[in-house]
Amino acid sequence: MPRAESLRSIRLSALVALSLYFVACGGPGTMPVESPTATPNQVPVGFGTASLSWTAVTTDTSGTPLTDVAGYKIFYGSSPDELNTSIPVADPSATSYLVANLTSGTWYFAVAAYTTGGVDGMRSNVATKTIP
Repeated sequence: MPRAESLRSIRLSALVALSLYFVACGGPGTMPVESPTATPNQVPVGFGTASLSWTAVTTDTSGTPLTDVAGYKIFYGSSPDELNTSIPVADPSATSYLVANLTSGTWYFAVAAYTTGGVDGMRSNVATKTIP
């Protein structure tokens, strides 16, 4: 299998865990946040956060060690089918990230490794966080 094809099979070996409230149990969690206030003609700013953590990717699905992981991409959105916003984390040893400025509602997250050649691996499971 060509190297680029095997990289498409990268899988994160652990679930994405959201917030300090359920890293161990894997269920959805919430954390209290201050309610944003808005005056007329202003859009409320989000004050919610989601703390994501994952296990670093070191091999492809066949067990071959990867030497060209460049970092991770965090995908998120307000629907599990529309994770349209992404945040690149350009550190191959990173295993956590704090997503900030989330507005009230339920947010969905997934993480994928990417290579120095720009190939994205498979996304992790989708995890959720509800911001009050």
